[in-house]
Amino acid sequence: MDARRTNGYTLIETLLFIAGSGIVILSLSVMLSLLLQSRVQHGVITEVESTGERVSHLISQSIRSAADITTPLSAATSSTLSLVTHTSSTTPTVFEYVNNAILLTEGTGPALPLISSRIRISDLIFMRTTATSTLENIRFSFRLSHTNPSERNEYAYTQTFWGSASLR
Repeated sequence: MDARRTNGYTLIETLLFIAGSGIVILSLSVMLSLLLQSRVQHGVITEVESTGERVSHLISQSIRSAADITTPLSAATSSTLSLVTHTSSTTPTVFEYVNNAILLTEGTGPALPLISSRIRISDLIFMRTTATSTLENIRFSFRLSHTNPSERNEYAYTQTFWGSASLR
């Protein structure tokens, strides 16, 4: 029997164990980082999409329930939509683009933002079209993007929304 052999680990075995452990830890940390980025990006996409759908629905419902359209003029485009409603307390109902936000004003009430400070709106356009002499129609479009002050990729998301509605 060899007297030099002991029951401990050799230097090479220890170095191989440390290198293997380092690779496993590095792989797990990269995977965790990618998982967290994916979760943040999913949250950003969900916030932009749900905000866009909510604003589109609110604009469409307001147009459908309005009595008349005052702005934009016929066959014109505008970044402001002004509606006459059937209730004097909500006349006029105004949607307007101000400082990367869309504001809703009903009657003499205060202007309320329809989007959070984390969302920016751009390219808000209302276009008045008339299919017949009695049917007033408004087409609208806008672009929403998530604010990205740190320029991180997971916060970069932009979506364009459009719709149309007619007076009933």
